[in-house]
Amino acid sequence: MTATSLDELKATLEARSTEDLVAILRERDEEEWKPEVFEIAGSILASRGVEPPTEGVGSRVGINVVEDQPLVTLASYFSPAEAFVARAALESAGLEAWVADESTGTTYGVAVGTRLRVREEDEQSARELL
Repeated sequence: MTATSLDELKATLEARSTEDLVAILRERDEEEWKPEVFEIAGSILASRGVEPPTEGVGSRVGINVVEDQPLVTLASYFSPAEAFVARAALESAGLEAWVADESTGTTYGVAVGTRLRVREEDEQSARELL
């Protein structure tokens, strides 16, 4: 890779969230990513004060998976932007949240709303926060 390509790759990775970089290192999917990505992602995490993962590397096991946890709809919003603002507020308080149906209205040409979902166990705390 040329120096310019490496700089572009680093800039692209720096724009990603810490969670994304941790997931990239954990999964270590060499079919999806160039080998240089893993070293760069590790150095970016270190510069953010985050220890690069060593446990579960090369495996999707151990990644935050929510499929087996019940989710509840906390609120519905007309605009996806509103849902993402509420999600950001919840996540800044340490509660994970997901935005669902953000593109359904665009796909089907109707206004169906965008749902904000949280784990069932976090529902009460999330409602109090919002």
